[in-house]
Amino acid sequence: MCGIIGSSNLETFGYLFDQNKERGNFAYGTARVNLSSKISIKKSDDFSKKPRFSSDTIVYLAHLQSPTSSKREFENNTTHPFRHGNKVLAHNGVLENFEKLKEENPELNVNEVDSSIILPLIEKYGLVEALEKLQGTFGCWMYDQETSELFLFRSGSTIYSDGINFSSKQPDDRWVLLKEGVIYRFNYTHVRYDEYKTFQTSSGFFI
Repeated sequence: MCGIIGSSNLETFGYLFDQNKERGNFAYGTARVNLSSKISIKKSDDFSKKPRFSSDTIVYLAHLQSPTSSKREFENNTTHPFRHGNKVLAHNGVLENFEKLKEENPELNVNEVDSSIILPLIEKYGLVEALEKLQGTFGCWMYDQETSELFLFRSGSTIYSDGINFSSKQPDDRWVLLKEGVIYRFNYTHVRYDEYKTFQTSSGFFI
């Protein structure tokens, strides 16, 4: 079990980061989007130090990771978020068909972490078709640096939102669970997540 969070307010981001520590205290990765729509990533396993950001940050994102059965030591290349081309993604959940997807797509560049296959699949098949190939649970944020778009989508894994911010853990009853099978896109003008597209889901439980 891991946690993903995002906010356009640094104080709120810090609160959500602390709230989600119980979901992942092995390692974390942060990402910031600046005024030029560029994304910068930092990864660490030292939770004693609070993430720091430059003053030109407009969106704060993070993934808080639990150890997996295959990875018990911190390594930069197996810690979220993952980058592939112009896209960056963080994933909470477990892909049950990871090995099958690797066999069916041997040309894709992935590592031993199941999450590493999501962006290569999106590049190959497109966002909707790629998500429909995933079996298991996933709650993800994805940033496309080329188009300056920020997306949320889930199947099984939780993502709660108050309309402006998002979190794997529900901070209070005012935060609602985003719909499964819906791709949400952040609206920078109105500072909210709007429904963008839909996809078929294959999971029936929450992580």
